[in-house]
Amino acid sequence: MWLYDGEPDHLDLSVRNAQHDEGGYVVLLELNDGGIRLLGTRFPAKYVPIWRANARIDGAKIVRVIVFGLHPRYEKIKRMLVQCLAGSGQQNACQSVDEIL
Repeated sequence: MWLYDGEPDHLDLSVRNAQHDEGGYVVLLELNDGGIRLLGTRFPAKYVPIWRANARIDGAKIVRVIVFGLHPRYEKIKRMLVQCLAGSGQQNACQSVDEIL
C-alpha cells in the first residue's frame, strides 16, 4: 500500500518523481506533537524538505513520512484522507496514522 515509511532523510533514495501521465503520491507527515499533514505531489523528495523546514519554524519536527503508491487520482485520495481524519466524531473516522495504514 505504501512505498516509504520512515524518517524524511532518505526519502529521495526510495521514491522517484512521478511523470505527468502517472499521477502522483499522497504523502502523510506525522509531527512530534501528534499532528498530521497531508500533501499530494508528483515530487515528494522536493516538497518534504520544504515542509520539514516550515515545521521547524513552527516548533514541530517531522518524525515520520509515509508515501502512498502512485495513483492517477492522488488529489482525490488526499481529500478522502483529510475527511477521514477531520471527522473524528463520525462513525468511520480515523483517529491516528496507524488506522489509516
